[in-house]
Amino acid sequence: MMRNFDAATTTDLLERWERSSFRLFGIGRLDARSYNREYIHLGHAIAAGLDAKAAGKAIDVIGEDFDLKERISLKSYWDEW
Repeated sequence: MMRNFDAATTTDLLERWERSSFRLFGIGRLDARSYNREYIHLGHAIAAGLDAKAAGKAIDVIGEDFDLKERISLKSYWDEW
């Protein structure tokens, strides 16, 4: 990361980023064009000085925006595997 967060904070933010990305692109099967704007804006905000707590919350919000229960309940979700 370009910011000088301590190691624990950096690890926490990267893990949150990974979980949100997996939720959207792994489980949600969205393509890379989805949420592109949100990720770019958040990355810019972090680089511009967004504090770690606000960055973590913003990362979580991106992942929470996608309804896992709805996606998993679709019959087509299980047939696609």
